[in-house]
Amino acid sequence: MRRDPLVGQYAGAISRAVAFGIDVAIISVTMLVVAGLALTIEGFFPGRIFAGVRFTITVAAEVIDAVFAIAYPIAFWAVLSETPGDMLMGLRIVRTDGKRMNLRRALLRYVGCLLAALPLFLGFLWILVDERRQGWHDKIAGTYVLYTAHDSLRQSIVHRPPPKRAHG
Repeated sequence: MRRDPLVGQYAGAISRAVAFGIDVAIISVTMLVVAGLALTIEGFFPGRIFAGVRFTITVAAEVIDAVFAIAYPIAFWAVLSETPGDMLMGLRIVRTDGKRMNLRRALLRYVGCLLAALPLFLGFLWILVDERRQGWHDKIAGTYVLYTAHDSLRQSIVHRPPPKRAHG
């Protein structure tokens, strides 16, 4: 197996955007499942007499979805230093001081993501011009995003052997 020359280097904006897209897809599918379950349960309570029950189920489903959407990145960053999207793209979040990620840093990074999105996503576009490819959320939390050595979707695309030509 060839060593990926990007391992340990700062991750680029496209790899990070693809990883984010994967995570958004996971969160969205989970939210759709929760909504589907809520609608199914609501079906057992027809009519005006159960309107309060249906409303309560709807609110509960929306709260579950919101909590999941917020907790998903924070929990993965705090525990594993990478989300499933990051894992697939061969990315890992590391602290600038070399210490392990923790809940405090993960929360700071999440708040930083919100702030980076406010001015027309300028805080994320900053990755394109920063020499360490840090967005505002990385700077706020004191983190970098690096390419890692574990197998990844990115490696399988980059190191795919060229197709064999048919001799005819």
